[in-house]
Amino acid sequence: MSKDSTAGQDSIEDVSVTAQDREGRRVAGEVRRMRVAPAARKAAGLKALGLCWALMVVSVFLPLAHFVLVPLFGVLGPVMYLVKSKEAARILGGSVGCPACGTETELGEQAESWPLLTNCAGCGLRLTIEEGAM
Repeated sequence: MSKDSTAGQDSIEDVSVTAQDREGRRVAGEVRRMRVAPAARKAAGLKALGLCWALMVVSVFLPLAHFVLVPLFGVLGPVMYLVKSKEAARILGGSVGCPACGTETELGEQAESWPLLTNCAGCGLRLTIEEGAM
């Protein structure tokens, strides 16, 4: 693992992973993970909260739709704040091979939640990706 940043700031590191299919075959891969600093998590949460509440204010002026949209954005704002402020790390991307066909499958940006699940780009097989080398 290599770190690109100092403590107290967002840091990016390469993480070794293992992809496994339902038959237990394994292959190694690598993903890039960004650890999010507490101040950046709070800022992202406040940004999501502000966006939802701004949409709530705009929704007031939409006939009939405001009966649903205003309460929706009013509740969604605090929920998004909690989700964003608890997100300690994100997967920025990476690639793993398929144990069955050998096709490299690219992983997109997503919240870090192990195990990661994806489908092989070649054969469509469901892959479970776990942190750590084989």
